[in-house]
Amino acid sequence: MRTEIFRRLAGVVCAAALVWLAVPVVPAQADEVELTEAVLRWGLNNEANNRSPQGRMNFLSAGQIPKPADGELRETGWSQSAGLVSIEKWNGKTYQPATWAGLSTDAGGKPISGFMSGSYTGHQTVFRGGQGTVDRDAGTAHIEWQGSAGNGDVVDVDVAAVRWGNTSFELGYAGSVEGRPVFTSTVLYVSVQLGTTQTMPTPVEVVEAFGPAVDRPS
Repeated sequence: MRTEIFRRLAGVVCAAALVWLAVPVVPAQADEVELTEAVLRWGLNNEANNRSPQGRMNFLSAGQIPKPADGELRETGWSQSAGLVSIEKWNGKTYQPATWAGLSTDAGGKPISGFMSGSYTGHQTVFRGGQGTVDRDAGTAHIEWQGSAGNGDVVDVDVAAVRWGNTSFELGYAGSVEGRPVFTSTVLYVSVQLGTTQTMPTPVEVVEAFGPAVDRPS
């Protein structure tokens, strides 16, 4: 049981990224707006949607992928979506869910002939469910995206005290898979006398076991 400060996964928005923000739902502070369903669309660059000089096709895949012995990912190891992450393709009018066949064609369905063809597949990685705040006055935003755990994944859970009261306390939990954050939660506990519902001061042994309160997981 570790009481280190919780790890945080921040969404990094690069110059090539296009970010769509959901309708503001809750004022966080006087000059901030809270977001609950932010979406990040990122096509990386043209080379991620092109053939390599050696003739192999570069493409995007959602979630974790196997490591082929020959370095070439095949259809059985490719995923169009994983949790809140998906791969979408531009068809000339709008973005649609990607298909394996479309990973090597342009928006009109014509195969990418070579590295210097000037045509690209037009795929984007789409991250949904971002949460954070936008400060309109300062012109800044802080948005975070977290992933999901899949079948066979081992979830590590860090726990720490985030608030100490006289008769109650809160523990924060942060789950991750191989260092990749997947969830956070906070649970309220109330100290009661054994066999009753009568509240009592939280035992010193419990306070000492968890140590001082740290920042809430986010």
